Parts: sequence; C-alpha cells; structure tokens
Amino acid sequence: MPKIISDHERKRTQEAITKHTKMLVLEKRGVRDITVDDIVRSVGLGKGSFYTYFKSKEECLYQVLTTAIADVYEQISLIKSENLSTKEKAAKFVKEVYLSKERVDYYFTTTDIESLFRKLPPEYGEKEHDFIGAGLTTKIMKIMDIDRTQAEVFYTLLECIEFTANKTISEQAKTEAIDALVQLFAEYAGEHSTV
Repeated sequence: MPKIISDHERKRTQEAITKHTKMLVLEKRGVRDITVDDIVRSVGLGKGSFYTYFKSKEECLYQVLTTAIADVYEQISLIKSENLSTKEKAAKFVKEVYLSKERVDYYFTTTDIESLFRKLPPEYGEKEHDFIGAGLTTKIMKIMDIDRTQAEVFYTLLECIEFTANKTISEQAKTEAIDALVQLFAEYAGEHSTV
C-alpha cells in the first residue's frame, strides 16, 4: 500500500526539491547539465519519489525559475520603495540584483527557457511570454511605470551589461565597462522617471 503524504509533507518536500535544484543551478552555473539523478541525490530522495512531486525535470526547473523571477520582482519593489533618487535606484538594481551571481534566473538563457517550454505540457506555453520577449517588456513597463520604447531600451541596456559581465577581458576593464554601462542605465532611468 502506498504511503499517504499529507499536504504539508508534500509542500515541504517540493520546497526542498526546488531549493536543492536551485543550488544545483548556481553550482553548475546553468541548467543544461542537471539531471533528475543529480536532484534526487542532492535532496536525498529516491528517483521514483521525485516523480511523486514533479512530473518531469522541466516542471521542477519551471518552479525554480518562477520562484527566482518572483524574488527578483520583490527585490525591485523593495528598491523602488527606498528613499533614493531614480538614478540611485536604477544603479542599485543593476549592481545588487541584476548582476548578482546568486540570482538563479541569471543562469537560464533564453535558449534554455525556450527549450524548457518546448518540453513542458502545452498549458505551460501560455506562461512563456512572461519570461521572454513582450511579456517581460510589459512587466518591466508596469514595475518601472514607463512606456514600451523605454522598457525596450532598459532591456537592451541590461543585455549589454550582462554581455560585458560575461566577456573574457581583464577584471579592471570589465569593472570599468560595467560601471560606465550602469551609469548610462541610471542616467537613462533618471531622465525617463515619472516620479
């Protein structure tokens, strides 16, 4: 007879699986090499038990991604409520949130996200736009209270900052380039503030 799992136990175990999967993403600096075997080994579960909580590795990774993005939006809201100028808030967001190596969604590339949604059941496809493209731009517009063009500029500047952060150049050159790009981002944010 199968063991009956309470809702509380189910939730705690799902949270543990999600937490350990997040740690694996951070450790491996990406999602491509993570297997269900890696996940269950890190949690201390049997492989069959994993499928009691998630239908697939992709469903688990989706949970990790949505949790990570919700955390980022929460951090943005906290920064937005601080008594700082718009330029200071923008610079703080980039330095403390966007470039954080502890931000798990940082390690999900657009290709990874597209691949994830191809492998998930169709009902997840409706949510894909929240993670890439127009959906992400719309969320940025709402959070920052800006128009579409400004959101696209913000998103493009952030991509430039991320590209620079991952570029193989001397640390001094990387630091100076990132500082210059952060300043540009903050200046643009200050000029287009509605506050």
